[in-house]
Amino acid sequence: EKMSDLLRGMHRVRDDKHMLASTKERFHYYADESRAYFNEHEISGLHRIIDAIGDGEQVIHGDFHPKNVVFSGDESYVIDIGEVSRGRSVYEYAITCYAHFTQIKMCPDISAFMGMTPDHLYELWDCLKNDILRSKSEKDAKRMMSLINKLCWLQTIHLMSWHLGFEEIHQISKKEVKKHLLADVDGVIREIEEVA
Repeated sequence: EKMSDLLRGMHRVRDDKHMLASTKERFHYYADESRAYFNEHEISGLHRIIDAIGDGEQVIHGDFHPKNVVFSGDESYVIDIGEVSRGRSVYEYAITCYAHFTQIKMCPDISAFMGMTPDHLYELWDCLKNDILRSKSEKDAKRMMSLINKLCWLQTIHLMSWHLGFEEIHQISKKEVKKHLLADVDGVIREIEEVA
């Protein structure tokens, strides 16, 4: 609950003077840097999806997981702010969905790095998910979760752009990006427009 409250509090902060980098521009950069995995047509599709999400003024942490939260008594603090940017919260939830759920399925050992058991990470994701869907109708909630489950694969192009040598995970991610995003770019853009 504390972590969920922390993230919600961050999203209430607005960067209306555009002091922070744009989340959208960061993802455009990641798409360009993933040319080892995707051809020009596919990268163009990724850019179209990123453009469709658009800009926003919410403060986005960009790497929100348990290792990046410090608790001291009743206080809690978010650390590791190198990815902080301004954008729409849907980016944050997609990134967090990838970190807490999708990544653990691909690489179960990642939960040790994040400092929690898989069960605890799933519990945290459920808590965040309830926050996202709290005021939405059942139809809108399904649309939002469908979109987040697709957009979480954008986070994989971020990791691919680092070229850190996780080739097995990158190859799985490449297949999933093609399946969930690139197989029907126009359909994903329609989903974004419906949720927006």
